[in-house]
Amino acid sequence: MPRWAKVVLGTLGGVVIVLAITLLFLTQTDTGRERVRRFVTARLQASAHGLVRVGPVRGNLLTGARIAGVVITDSTGAPFFRADTVALGYSLLPLLRRRIEVEDVRLVR
Repeated sequence: MPRWAKVVLGTLGGVVIVLAITLLFLTQTDTGRERVRRFVTARLQASAHGLVRVGPVRGNLLTGARIAGVVITDSTGAPFFRADTVALGYSLLPLLRRRIEVEDVRLVR
């Protein structure tokens, strides 16, 4: 195998390893889940006319999540949606196609 091919394969392998570590960090650690929570909360807030509050996120974010407390208020401050716990399952494949598909959704109070 030519030297340039070994360099290209080595570089691609390194990139794949870094991406895998980043994915595991974002989905399997409290710090990563907090970063994802802040990102999602900001996106929801940008599309809402009121206030969006999302509590701590737990679980394996590759297959589902459990959120401790979600509150969305309208522009007057009145509650639009409130749940003590939101648990849901999903697959990442539809997200790559810019679709959101959830399953096994559980809302508590």
